[in-house]
Amino acid sequence: VLFFMPHCGRALYSNLVQHNWRPASLASMLVLGNSFAALSGDPGAERAAAWSPLFRALPLASESPIGVPAGSAATSRGGGSGEPLFANAFNNTSLHAFDDDALRALPEGWWERSFEPPPRERLMSLDIVPAEA
Repeated sequence: VLFFMPHCGRALYSNLVQHNWRPASLASMLVLGNSFAALSGDPGAERAAAWSPLFRALPLASESPIGVPAGSAATSRGGGSGEPLFANAFNNTSLHAFDDDALRALPEGWWERSFEPPPRERLMSLDIVPAEA
């Protein structure tokens, strides 16, 4: 299943990963969207690393950058004049995949850990968008 998610926020990626938090589900999906590695550098990411679905999945995903980096000659107007032509529109877009064998090799208890942020972090969380009752 291909999830086309350009320009989505960290919370949507986290919700997608959490909803598919089983080896078979993760292995059957591809995500075309913002770089997971770039998202891990966002403010608050270090605190969220222990419970965030996205950050827990980061070492399990392969990431292949798509397109031309912003500011390169291939994205410039006028034969390399240096003026970017929509260069930043998709500059951190990547294709993400999960390796089935690597996922299945993880211990069973690894999949059971909670994604619940600590009480102090709930209001500051950029990763969890709770369903309304």
